Amino acid sequence: MEDNTDSKKRKVEEEASSIPTNNNNIKTLKIKHPKPKNVATDKPSRAPNNSLMHPQNPFKETPPNFAQLAEKYPSFKPYVKFNSHGNPKVDFTNPDAVRELTTVI
Repeated sequence: MEDNTDSKKRKVEEEASSIPTNNNNIKTLKIKHPKPKNVATDKPSRAPNNSLMHPQNPFKETPPNFAQLAEKYPSFKPYVKFNSHGNPKVDFTNPDAVRELTTVI
C-alpha cells in the first residue's frame, strides 16, 4: 500500500512541476474592449427629426418652446430649468413636470 501511495504522491508532484510558474511561460489574452460611447454625441436625435413620433403629433416638426410656456403659465415655470447654453429643459422623469406640461399645452 505504501508503494501505491508513494507513486501517487510522485505523480502529483510531477504534474505540479509541469505547471509553468514563470510568468514568461504563461500566455496572456489580450482583450480588446469596445471604445466607450460619448453620451453627448451618441444620443438619439430630438424633435424635429424624431422619426419615432406619431405622424399626427403636432410637435413632431417643432418642439414646444418651454421658455415661452413658462412665461405664459407661472405654474409651469418651476419645472423649466436652463442648461449651461441657456436652453430651456424639462425633467421628463418628474411626473409633476410632465403633468403640468400636459396641462399647459
